[in-house]
Amino acid sequence: MKNSLLNRLSAFMLAALLCLSLTGCAGKNVSEDSSSAGDNTIEESADSGKNDVWVALSMNVDTLDLVMTTSVGGRQVALGTVWERLLTLNSQGEPVPELCESYEMSEDVTTFTFYLRQGVLFHDGSEMTADDVVASMNRWIETYSNVQELVGSGRFEKVDNYTVKITTDTPALTLPDMIAGATVTALITTADACADLTETGYLKNYVGTGPYKFTEFVQDQYIRLDRFDDYVPYGEDGYVDGMAGHNAAAQTLYYSYVQEAATRIAGLQTGQYDLIYGLTSDNYDIIANTPGVETQTQEAGTLVLVMNKKEGLCTDVNFRQAVNAALSMDDIMTVGYGSFYSLGSCYMDECNGFWLTDAGSENYNRSDLELAKKYLAQSSYQEGDVFTIMTTNENNRDKLALVIASQLEAIGITCDVQPYDYPTMNAYQSDPSLYDMFVISYSSVPLPTLKFYLGSGAGFWTTDETFQNYISCFNQATTKDEAYQIWEELQAYCWNDYLPVINCGHYQECYAWNADTLSNVNIYNNIAHMWSVSVN
Repeated sequence: MKNSLLNRLSAFMLAALLCLSLTGCAGKNVSEDSSSAGDNTIEESADSGKNDVWVALSMNVDTLDLVMTTSVGGRQVALGTVWERLLTLNSQGEPVPELCESYEMSEDVTTFTFYLRQGVLFHDGSEMTADDVVASMNRWIETYSNVQELVGSGRFEKVDNYTVKITTDTPALTLPDMIAGATVTALITTADACADLTETGYLKNYVGTGPYKFTEFVQDQYIRLDRFDDYVPYGEDGYVDGMAGHNAAAQTLYYSYVQEAATRIAGLQTGQYDLIYGLTSDNYDIIANTPGVETQTQEAGTLVLVMNKKEGLCTDVNFRQAVNAALSMDDIMTVGYGSFYSLGSCYMDECNGFWLTDAGSENYNRSDLELAKKYLAQSSYQEGDVFTIMTTNENNRDKLALVIASQLEAIGITCDVQPYDYPTMNAYQSDPSLYDMFVISYSSVPLPTLKFYLGSGAGFWTTDETFQNYISCFNQATTKDEAYQIWEELQAYCWNDYLPVINCGHYQECYAWNADTLSNVNIYNNIAHMWSVSVN
């Protein structure tokens, strides 16, 4: 392990030179977290100690308030380190207790009671009680349209200092899965933190219960987390199972956003970084053959084109069908992911075996220009209308958006691709006047209704009456088999009739790390869980 930032800076200079020889340019850029950005310089953190770990992210981070973002970068930094939940996911994708000792459901699946662990401390030294959990969970519900549709008017309430419950309007079989696996994270913070928000509703202070506490966000440089020495663990010593468990071997974790894959690779080779995200298939052989480096490739989620159904061209279903019929998914996925992808119409990923279905697959990956032109002729599209595609400039999203545009221009649609950094695109999604469709990737989730783009909230607007009836029936199912049958019908309706989004395919994420410094690297749900690693 490097024992000072001076060593890190020297290594970075070497990495930059190596990257220049590979790509002709190098650089890294961490966006400011508007709610918690620090103004310290990198020299002020030179006392980081011998036991520090550096991680290079491929996705930018806009905030660590995971209730307010679906950003995978934010979860890669803070989920399981800073933030814990009532329930989390084990390696089988099942909800298991984290901040509760246990929970129970009523026979009619409308009342859920959670018995909290006692003696759990927040990073400010206060003990977690029912008041904190009620405030945190109700903030989550008020923010997340998908869970609102499930619980109706139900909200969490205090039973006693270490017990909370919620009673839903209708059966809510999948509520535990939502708590454990939603990308809009049901994080637990203090009641005081929930009451002290910015004007736009973001947390001002990141006060969690996890094994690491938030220390600083240095603009354009790094996010720093330090080990919380008063962390109260659960389970047996060294317990790690999927997203559940604890270890916290490293004293300090640093996360840097490094946009270029070549820069991340060079940094791993020179010791600048201990672990990197987003290893591309083009560069895989370079790093896989480096002595002392280990790699792992894992299915991570889906690439999705989200239609603006609020206003503009995509309010016309015939236009949406024209777009879908024109697309060749292999061409799109290859530009975005090289060979690290698989085709498939199912909204769920291979790791979600129970929910897999090919319903509606006949309308997937058509690449039929004549059919697309017929749909376009039946739509309200007029020659010269501009179809605005919003995307990020990260991980080749802008390049694959240009491929999409070229395929649509082949059927007579004039396209305008607008690339932004992820925080900007995330902010723009709720303004329907800015785009007709946006390109985004979504991490694997254990439940179909956790697919954020199937919600009715701003940016997604899946408000079709038939679709909403399917969602209501799914939410009210009392068995998983009943829910699966509804899910099959819903996916078929989406592909064949409604088409709220287009699933292009399933992408894989490749990770690499220095085996001389890290071991027991636990990768699950598109996150390398740094709270679980051992430091050599």
